[in-house]
Amino acid sequence: MKKNLARFFFLLVFIAIFFSGCTKKVPTPDTATYRANLQRTAVFDSAAALTQFSRVKWKFSAVNWIFSSPEIVNDRIIFGGVNGGLYSLKLNSKVDWIFRSLYGIYSTPSVVDGRIFFGGMDQYVYSLDFETGQKQWSFYSDKGFYSSPAVVNGRVFIGGLDSIFYALRARNGREVWQFKTRGKIYSSPAYDDGILYFGSEDGHLYALESKSGQLKWKFNTGEGIMSTPAISHDMILIGSKDAYLYAIDKASGYIKWRFRTHQPITASPAVSRGTVFIGSWDHNFYAVDLATGREKWMFKTRQPVLGSASVAGNTVYFGSRDSTLYALNVQNGQERWHFKTGGSISATPLVFDKKVYIGSQDFYLYCIE
Repeated sequence: MKKNLARFFFLLVFIAIFFSGCTKKVPTPDTATYRANLQRTAVFDSAAALTQFSRVKWKFSAVNWIFSSPEIVNDRIIFGGVNGGLYSLKLNSKVDWIFRSLYGIYSTPSVVDGRIFFGGMDQYVYSLDFETGQKQWSFYSDKGFYSSPAVVNGRVFIGGLDSIFYALRARNGREVWQFKTRGKIYSSPAYDDGILYFGSEDGHLYALESKSGQLKWKFNTGEGIMSTPAISHDMILIGSKDAYLYAIDKASGYIKWRFRTHQPITASPAVSRGTVFIGSWDHNFYAVDLATGREKWMFKTRQPVLGSASVAGNTVYFGSRDSTLYALNVQNGQERWHFKTGGSISATPLVFDKKVYIGSQDFYLYCIE
């Protein structure tokens, strides 16, 4: 009898070990950039989608507001805080290292070739070693950086609150060229086919040659632009404080259509499967047909929608000033689930391995599953 029990116990242990070994770990990428890609469409792997809320797996206190969106690279979570810290966490939320700048970090970091690039409100653009957090170089400007960088072909492209758009060498931080606008640059650059696209508080959407900084075209909206453009189907999609979502021809800079909301738009559009997703200060979140600019559906929140959306599979995720992270069905706008934090949400949700990572003004970075 004892032998049979022992054999049965051994068999159970063997089965448990065998099946645990069959569970594949989802590999983390070795590069990352703001809003999932250089076209800034904010579309994540469909297999990563979290369609049902279960629990908060963990939350990490950054001691102050979090505007920077998290990135996952090589089993690390990288993000900035308004307290001036650039954080590297392990996937279980344990601190790997913290880099301290003098003022807040609103910029979302890019990770390329083992280096982390981001801008700070202390008037510097930084390059850090990914493994150690040690500073490799810094570039100084007259004012701070809210924009998130695009790193392409050995160059770092970023806009500053001094109204200047910069191209820097990724290797050493030296300036290659600069382009002057007439307003602060909160917008982050999108990149495609050698052209950079970004907005300015002077009300213009700019298209620049990435090699030279030469102006290809500019388009004037009615008010300032804080939104980051998204590129899809030869169109540039961007929101403006004049309350419109614009679709601009990528080649010519001419308008294709515009969609009117009832209050300013400072969030950035996500684009997936022929639909543009964007929130407005009018408390609404919209799904707009990419081809025609017509409304597909609308979802109402309790406060302005400051957070920019992201998409994974058939679910779109976004945060609102009402402190809530929403997950909606992309087809009809029906709510799948929501999660209430203790503060306004302005960051872009990161969707990875059936988990959603989001920072809030309640000082916490959340991992939701």
